[in-house]
Order: sequence, then structure tokens, then C-alpha cells
Amino acid sequence: MATTSLETMIGTLFTAPADAAVKAEAGYRRIWADWLEQTRDLVGQNNVAALQQMMPQAPVMKFSGVLELTLSMRVASISQVDGGLSLGAGPITVSGGYFRQSSEESALTARGTFTLTNSEVDLTTYLSRMGLTPTDPASLTKAIDTLRGKAT
Repeated sequence: MATTSLETMIGTLFTAPADAAVKAEAGYRRIWADWLEQTRDLVGQNNVAALQQMMPQAPVMKFSGVLELTLSMRVASISQVDGGLSLGAGPITVSGGYFRQSSEESALTARGTFTLTNSEVDLTTYLSRMGLTPTDPASLTKAIDTLRGKAT
């Protein structure tokens, strides 16, 4: 039977939304990298001017929402006590034993409501905040690699 500490469970409840937001942003970067590659392939490798004109058509990223999470656990405890007693005086011996087992179970429910939002950002603004402006094939490739997490 798996056991998880209460601290771990509550910690997961309160960090899961932020972890999801980080993964969502990684997804946004992947989408932008795909968009840049596909658009570059459409307009031609060396036609960065045409690509720059198409940049406003890139997906604009923003997420906003309310997330409600509930965590339910069953907490169980079982205890067992064994014992024995033997008394003897001469030829007479009295012995006996005792056994006790008890169990308890309770349910724990923890709830969290989270409001997640980020500011709206377009690809051009995102790249410029990172100091990237695709002005030639090499800088375009660098932007794609950076969005994919392969910064050189």
C-alpha cells in the first residue's frame, strides 16, 4: 500500500496549477517555433522580410481561468497488541494470552481555488523581450532554436 505524507499531498495541491502554467508556456513556445518554421518554409528560407510582415498573424498567447482542485484521501490506521502471561506456583501453572486489534479510518478532503492569468503576448514582443529579432536566416534559426529551448 502506497503512503504519501500529508505535506506532500497539500504541497502538490497548491503547486500543481503553477506547474501547469509553466507547461502551458512551454507549449506556447513550441507552437510559435512551429509557426516560424512553417511560415519560413512557405515564404522561403531567405525571405525574412516577408516573414516579418506575417509576424502579426502568429498566434497571440494568453490564458486566463479559474481552476478548482479537490484532493481526497482516506487515512487509515491499524494497530495490534499481542501478549501472554504465565504464572506458576509449584505444580499449578496458569497461563493465558490476550490479543487486541483496532483500526480507524477517516477521510480528508482539501480544496483549492486558483485564478490563473498572464498578460497577452504576441510573438514579436516575446522575441524582442529575449533580445531576438529575426532579420536574417541565421537570426531566424536562432529564434526558433531559442523557442525550442535549444539556445546556442
